[in-house]
Amino acid sequence: MIDPTSYEYVPYAAANTSSCYLGRGMSGSAVTALQKDLISCYGYKPATDGVYGELTESAVVAVQKRVGVKADGDYGSSTRVGELQFADRDPHQLHLTSGRSPHGAG
Repeated sequence: MIDPTSYEYVPYAAANTSSCYLGRGMSGSAVTALQKDLISCYGYKPATDGVYGELTESAVVAVQKRVGVKADGDYGSSTRVGELQFADRDPHQLHLTSGRSPHGAG
């Protein structure tokens, strides 16, 4: 099981992550954490500027397609759960683009 408090897998881990929602036009540290996740876990290259713009939305859509959830570009609980389930099924698939394993070994 993946530690759900690690932002490597869950970009914004707060006491109540079930209400976490990020979408286009939003900004702040949660968006920056999501952008870092998209880079480190999936190899996408949005800016880490804390602004949920077109490149961040596009990367989220690609991740949503990869993990098998509705690809609407919004990051919320269904995307987060999809990522965790995807990683549980095949943890080595998270880093297809970057060539790294999700555990940092390789």
